[in-house]
Amino acid sequence: MIAQALGGTARKSEKGWGLGRHVYDVAPGNGLIEGTRIALACSHQDQVITPPAGAKTILSSDFTPHAGLLYAGGTTLSVQPHPEFSVGFALACCEMVRSKGEAPDSVVTPARSLARRTAGERRLGGAITRFLTRSA
Repeated sequence: MIAQALGGTARKSEKGWGLGRHVYDVAPGNGLIEGTRIALACSHQDQVITPPAGAKTILSSDFTPHAGLLYAGGTTLSVQPHPEFSVGFALACCEMVRSKGEAPDSVVTPARSLARRTAGERRLGGAITRFLTRSA
C-alpha cells in the first residue's frame, strides 16, 4: 500500500502465493539490516511490481524482487515479509489457504516445510526498531 501510494505499482503476483519462510537477499550497505541473506515468514499474493521513484530495494528474492523498500528521504520503510509471525502462525496461514482452496497442495506442502527454516524475524525486528528510534 505504501509503495502504491507513493507512485509505485503493487498487485496480485502472477507467481501466486508466497507462503512459509522465504530467503531474501539483503542489499549491501543498506544501513538497517545486517548480513547478506535473511529467512522470513511470508504469506501474500500481492507484491510491489515497480517501486516508486527514489525507493531503494533492501530485501529481494526471485519470488519477491522488492520485498523491502527504503523510500526517498529515508523516512519510510516497508517490508513484504512478516517479522511478527511465529512458526505456528506461518503454519496456520498455510493451512488457511489450503482449507479455503486458495492454494494447491503443491504450493502449501513445501511452504509448510519452509516455515520451519531458521528464522530471521528477530534480526529484522531489530532493524525496524533501529529505524523507528533513530534520530532524524
